[in-house]
Amino acid sequence: MGEEPPGPATTGLYLHVPYCAALCSYCDFFRVVSGEGAPAWFETALETEAALYREGPPVVLDSVYFGGGTPSLLGPGRIGGLCDALRALFAWSREAEVTLEANPETVTAEALAGWREAGVNRLSLGVQSLQAPELEALGRRAAPDQARRAVELAASAGFPRLSVDLLLGVPGQTGESLARTLDEVEAMPLDHLSAYMLDLHRGTTLHARVLAGETFLPGGDAVADLYDLLCDRLAAAGFEHYEISNFARPGGRSRHNLRYWRGEEYIGLGPSAHGCFRGVRTENPRSVERWRRALERGERPHERVSEVTARERRENALIFGLRLSDGVPSTLLRGFLEEQGREPGPVLEPLLRHGYAELKGADRFRLTRLGFLCSNEVLGFLLPRGWSETTVRQGR
Repeated sequence: MGEEPPGPATTGLYLHVPYCAALCSYCDFFRVVSGEGAPAWFETALETEAALYREGPPVVLDSVYFGGGTPSLLGPGRIGGLCDALRALFAWSREAEVTLEANPETVTAEALAGWREAGVNRLSLGVQSLQAPELEALGRRAAPDQARRAVELAASAGFPRLSVDLLLGVPGQTGESLARTLDEVEAMPLDHLSAYMLDLHRGTTLHARVLAGETFLPGGDAVADLYDLLCDRLAAAGFEHYEISNFARPGGRSRHNLRYWRGEEYIGLGPSAHGCFRGVRTENPRSVERWRRALERGERPHERVSEVTARERRENALIFGLRLSDGVPSTLLRGFLEEQGREPGPVLEPLLRHGYAELKGADRFRLTRLGFLCSNEVLGFLLPRGWSETTVRQGR
């Protein structure tokens, strides 16, 4: 008997819900302040955009990610309606991972039950810190007690996958304050944790306050110490450090975000959403109105569209692959350097000698923790010919 033909390739789906009840002082993701939450027409627009991807071979989703913004403002009924519409448009793999980002202040027992019924099986809670002064500096609405309660309720609701976000380098943060937060976080029933270093973005309230001398961020050495403390503590608590900013207990890796880092395909829906689907990279406008008007005209609401070239594919495999603790095949890196006319040995030797990278077995090249801390500088050393950092702006 002949071999069965392969089934449809799987892909991921990211939906950007930009609406927030208030703006955090540090955030530069596209978001819109709305005391009423998302307007009634928003889901219909998302469904209209999703339907544009039904052309061509069948699409099978194995990860769906509701990001933002504050997608949990939609509430269970609206999330459920969206999931039903997406199931009608696309095939879903039997074990699709469905992630919802939620701010602690939006979490209630009723909401959690509704999200579970809608099919959400992974909840990502934006905790950021469990120290009140640090949350105040970030402009977060939830107090520490609300964050603690949200985690307790989510665990009681039976979510199979539960993740929290933390920030490093917050104004006023010290090793002692981070240790107090980790004391609590390590005792929580989590299988995943993301810890991002705070970036200061032009145009944000925090940026203006730092420029005015009203607040100060910890220095680079202090942030490096915070990162070391976090990594050591989480390793001792049984978390695998599988990506620069992400840690998971066994089986807890984020399937959707791994799609980005492995260069796999995903569809992006909603204002400002990015996608990379069937060899084409897309970017939607950072404007609700421009996005909506394009859909009303029956057009795909892409502000930028570009074909992913073979060179870009190799470069992205290197850039994103080195974010992972698994690293990249040595042959990929050596081949890339040789394409530039550079001898691999003299380029890689100082990175290995100074502890920025190491060889894993005979065929993998990966960054060490020190290399993770200096990843942009390492990439600039490996890719000196005018490479520009590609930032994934989707799930965190």
